[in-house]
Amino acid sequence: MLIHSPYPNPVSDICPIGQLAIPDLEWVVVSPPLVLQKISSFRGMFTCLKNRGFNAILEHYFPQVELAINLEQNHINTLEVALMNDINSVIINEPPYEQNPLLQCIAVGIQLWGGITGRNAFVKNGGFQNNFSMQVYAHLIELLMTHPAGVPLPYGNWQAVMDSFDQFHHIGVSFMTKHLSFWSRADDCSIQLPILDRIVKAKFINPNSDNPVWNDYVRYVVALNEEKAALTARQNLAEITIYGMERQLFNWANLPNLLDWHR
Repeated sequence: MLIHSPYPNPVSDICPIGQLAIPDLEWVVVSPPLVLQKISSFRGMFTCLKNRGFNAILEHYFPQVELAINLEQNHINTLEVALMNDINSVIINEPPYEQNPLLQCIAVGIQLWGGITGRNAFVKNGGFQNNFSMQVYAHLIELLMTHPAGVPLPYGNWQAVMDSFDQFHHIGVSFMTKHLSFWSRADDCSIQLPILDRIVKAKFINPNSDNPVWNDYVRYVVALNEEKAALTARQNLAEITIYGMERQLFNWANLPNLLDWHR
């Protein structure tokens, strides 16, 4: 449900806890840069990767950055642009994607983009190679790229996508949906998939729940697409994307003085 300002206190007075409620922002079509509130998380993940021997990938994305302390706020957006360039470079070629040397760069780069809470895949169970199968990852990408146009979740290739998740270890819903979202933004992908992390769930769905689980995700995607349909009917918003909506909501949710939204 789109909630107009001034917001009710609490928002659950008009939209029950557990259902998606989002502020009706001053939406724009062009997705804004990510507003990074905690650069320490980004720097911490950079250091984690450096300590784990991923120097070549760090140099690929940040050739001029030697130490985490040299990372600045806008480097997160520099990384995002580079990731999308690499993703589209991979998609231009025919499968099997696993043979493309950029694939591991992208997988590690998305984990870096997500911050230090993604470190478990690198520090547990023998490290990234044991927790993140590039063969399964390549198959997951192929499923996204061949998802039938116009077919919503949980139909089309979604069950096959879900079946692959148990082959990734120490990577939760928040980070797996980051990977889904990035690849769904590829030029040839027919489905748009958002990220569902703890901040989004707490601010817009249920402030009293634990971290997201997969049962939350399809409901979130469906609900967000319903709100997208409402926005695209408005003048000048016909081209707004799920990614663009999500970015504006995420930036808004991280405003330091957000006092009048009580879910």
